[in-house]
Amino acid sequence: MRQYSYIYLTKMAYFQCIPTPAAWYFHQLPEWFQKLSVVATYLIEIPIPFLFFSPVRSQRIFAFYSQVSFYHVHTLSDFLRTVIYMLKKSDWQH
Repeated sequence: MRQYSYIYLTKMAYFQCIPTPAAWYFHQLPEWFQKLSVVATYLIEIPIPFLFFSPVRSQRIFAFYSQVSFYHVHTLSDFLRTVIYMLKKSDWQH
């Protein structure tokens, strides 16, 4: 089941949080919210950056504010350190 955790949006359940106060609270959120946050991450980091090249100004502004708010949440939850920790402990390394 661990190798499919990215597909089933359950990777967040398989690693320990880095012990910061906000990260601990984010880790304690319900599983449905964690899955929703994984889907939001996929949407914000994959298709929305292409809106920066849109000729429509409102789409570029939407892309900007979605990216900025996304990285503010990452900073609050200390998620970037957690991702680095996850990649270091990943099974992908040979």
